[in-house]
Amino acid sequence: MRRESPAAEMWPRARVGPNHLCSTRSLAARIADSHIAISQLPRLQPLRMRTVLITRPVRVATLIGIAALALAGCRRSEGSYQGYADRTAAVGDSALTTALSYLTLDATTPVRYDAEAARALERLATQFGGIMRPDTVALLHRQMLEGLDSLVVAMRVLGEREANCTRERTIDCVDERDFPLILGSMRAGARTYLDARRRMRETLATLGTRFPDPPAVSAAVLAPRSPS
Repeated sequence: MRRESPAAEMWPRARVGPNHLCSTRSLAARIADSHIAISQLPRLQPLRMRTVLITRPVRVATLIGIAALALAGCRRSEGSYQGYADRTAAVGDSALTTALSYLTLDATTPVRYDAEAARALERLATQFGGIMRPDTVALLHRQMLEGLDSLVVAMRVLGEREANCTRERTIDCVDERDFPLILGSMRAGARTYLDARRRMRETLATLGTRFPDPPAVSAAVLAPRSPS
């Protein structure tokens, strides 16, 4: 069985967990422990003592270098939260805005498919799904994406049903019975997105990150409506 040298046994091993790397106090404590460990070494032969004295500054310098890199990484991580928040809000809110006009429609009147809005919605929803997100808010990001996906699917259904009307496929042609379901799906998607967005904002605030204000959408527009 391999046994460490007495000098190696006295040296504490550096741990690379986030709570250690991002703490200056932890580094200071480890360096202090290293000094104590050296002072408590038993009397060694001259050659071995010279080895320890040579190794000591190397070990200290290594710990300082690791801590410096870790603290720089922590600062980059903190900055990336703000960049993530700005990008997420810009892309997600833009996607929602493309469908806001549908949320105010009355299902008793014909609902027309907007091909340009549908293309913009799908492009932005795809872009939103591709944003790299920190693990801290990954679940909320997916929930926001689910809301946008509901809008995308509802728009696709509307477009396909309307296209079937022009092809005289009357069985699959959209009519007034479909409008409440399609609009209801859009409202549900918007509610899912905005609810997850609100919780995302609260979570990022605890991390010292500002999440931009949401689009102005009244509660009355988002309220579920019973089919007439």
